[in-house]
Amino acid sequence: LFLFMPVISVASDEEQRVSMRNLEITYQALNVVDAAQTIYFLHTDKAHELNPLLTSHPSVLQILAFKAAMGVGHYALMEAVYDYNPKLARGLEYFTIAIQGTVVGLNLRYSF
Repeated sequence: LFLFMPVISVASDEEQRVSMRNLEITYQALNVVDAAQTIYFLHTDKAHELNPLLTSHPSVLQILAFKAAMGVGHYALMEAVYDYNPKLARGLEYFTIAIQGTVVGLNLRYSF
């Protein structure tokens, strides 16, 4: 009888945590790349900052402080949302990675 029962695979909480951790690492890596790109572009006068939360020519310290605050805030938010609703947290991770990845990708046009 057991051979005819469908097997349903559900990811364990630990597997979900590992997946969320990997998504968070991806976001944080993109955040660091964006900071490095911004510092490089401002140093070489290839572009100016478009983020409305920063001035058009922020200092390196302002960029690093802003990106560090955004990184810590993102991590704290994702942890809180995960405790409330893991599926929502996963969706938000994908959404924020898509936004940050788009920014990094668009910055590449100034690299070459």
